[in-house]
Amino acid sequence: MPQYINIRGARAILRHLRLVWASLWSDAALLYRKEMGLDILSSTMAVLVQEMIEGKISGIAFGKNPDNDSEAKTSARKGKAKAAPGKPFWARSSRRS
Repeated sequence: MPQYINIRGARAILRHLRLVWASLWSDAALLYRKEMGLDILSSTMAVLVQEMIEGKISGIAFGKNPDNDSEAKTSARKGKAKAAPGKPFWARSSRRS
């Protein structure tokens, strides 16, 4: 899913929100869900909008590990948020409580 950072103004935020929602139906997203055995038609997405702060490490958290329902996955790397979780600088899996 795409990430957008440093977006300013209500109109721009709404435009980018729609772009992220639309990406749920991108070729890559559809292929991923097919490969993972996920039901394509029942897929949903939440979009997080938050104030940007200057940080040293960026991360991403998945509420559900597609490979193991009892785990949540987190991944982080040095740098700004646009450094997505492709090859994490470090990664950790943790059990849900």
